[in-house]
Amino acid sequence: MSNQSLNEHFACYNHDPLERPQIEVANIPSGQIGESTIVDNMIIFFVEGRVRFTYHDFSDHDGVTGKFVLLPAGKKYSVTTLSDACLVVFKLSKMISLCENFITYRSSTQSEEMYDSDSTTEKSLSMLEIKPPIRYFLKGVSNYIEDEVICRCFLNLKVKELLFLMRAYYTKEQLSDFFSPILSADAVFSEHVLSKWDQFSSIHELAKSMQLTSRQFSTRFSRVFGRRPNRWMMEARAEKIFTEITSTQKSFKQIAVENMFHSEVYFTKFCKSMLGATPSLIRTGEHGCAKKPID
Repeated sequence: MSNQSLNEHFACYNHDPLERPQIEVANIPSGQIGESTIVDNMIIFFVEGRVRFTYHDFSDHDGVTGKFVLLPAGKKYSVTTLSDACLVVFKLSKMISLCENFITYRSSTQSEEMYDSDSTTEKSLSMLEIKPPIRYFLKGVSNYIEDEVICRCFLNLKVKELLFLMRAYYTKEQLSDFFSPILSADAVFSEHVLSKWDQFSSIHELAKSMQLTSRQFSTRFSRVFGRRPNRWMMEARAEKIFTEITSTQKSFKQIAVENMFHSEVYFTKFCKSMLGATPSLIRTGEHGCAKKPID
C-alpha cells in the first residue's frame, strides 16, 4: 500500500485504531500468564504454539497448533502460553448467522425462560481443526492486520466471510456443537445485555426489557458477569463515550444526547468523574487523560 493510500486510510472515519479491534493477531512468547473478562464472543484460532486456558465453569483446555475454539462473552478466563504462540482472534459482537438457512444463535426474545434457567453442570468447549481453506483465509487476514488495514467495515466483512467459510467446510452437527456455549441461558442473557445496554438509561429499564424485576436482573447479572450492574453500565458507557470523543467528529452535544444525558453539564461531570478530564481535553489529548474508565 502506498504512503498516500495509507494516509487516506488512516484518515477515514471507519479506521479503527482502538484497543479492542474486531480482529486481532497476537504473538505471545512462552511462559506468559494472563487473566481477563471476555466482553465479546470470541473465536480463537491457534495458528502456532500451545496455550492452556481456564474459562469460568468449563474444564481446562489446551489450544494447540491447527485448532480453534469459541469463548462466550461475559466470563473470566485465565491463559498460560506453554510455548511461543500465534493466535488470530475474531470478536462476534452481534447475532451469528452462518447463512440464510442455518442460524446458530437463538434470538434473546425467543423464550422468557431462557433468562431464568440456571445450570451448574460442568461444560466442555468444542474445538475444531483448522482446515486448509480456513488457514489460507487466516493468512490473508493476518497480512491485512500487519499492514494496519483495520477499517471497521472491512473487518466486519472478514468476520462474515469467516462464518460463511465455516458453514461451507464444516457440518451442521460440528457447528451446532461448536456454537453451543453461546446457546446457553447465561449466554443469551449476557448477549442481550452486551448488545442492548446502551439503549437504556438505567438498570431498571434494561431489566424491564428482559421481563425481569430489578432485583432479579441484578442477581442474575452479578452471577453471570461477576460485577455489580450499575457500576458495569457506568464503565461501559464511559468507554463508549471515550471512543466517540476520540474516534469521531461528533459534537459533544450529539454524544451526550445519544448516551442518554439530559444536559451537557451533567455529561461533562460524568466525563470528569469517569475519564478524568472534560470532553474537550479528552479530544485534544491534553493533561494525559485516561484512555479507560477510572476504577
